[in-house]
Amino acid sequence: MKTRIGYFFKAISGFGLGGWIALGGMFIGLAAVVIFVPPFVGIPVGLFCVLLFWFAMFKGMTESERLNDIGIEADARILSIMENGSSLQVGGSLPKAGIDLALEVRPKDRAPYPVKISAFISVFDMQSLQPGRVVKVKYDPQNPKKAVLW
Repeated sequence: MKTRIGYFFKAISGFGLGGWIALGGMFIGLAAVVIFVPPFVGIPVGLFCVLLFWFAMFKGMTESERLNDIGIEADARILSIMENGSSLQVGGSLPKAGIDLALEVRPKDRAPYPVKISAFISVFDMQSLQPGRVVKVKYDPQNPKKAVLW
């Protein structure tokens, strides 16, 4: 069983140079705060910044890696799809649009249930994701409301 740290490293292993630059910048900033600010202020502020950076940048990626590893595969029908205004571009790859999907997950051993997820999708894949289409997802066996496209 992998830990969250293991999933974190798996998530950033494909992140490329940009991910390592971001992490390096975070640690340099943390070191600067700890060195140049009195310890009773610098350490709590530095830890707060690290946690804020962690949740903003990597929490979703880490959770996706975890669900890809432990999740149960199921079909899901797309109920609606909407761009959420975010985008992701890693290295020289094409940007991926951020989308919000409303899905009806249809596990083999239980009744269908609705789920809302966010994902980054290639502009080429956007046309294939239309309401009514069935896609593959993996959902968390302990919390079926958590799912990822697979």
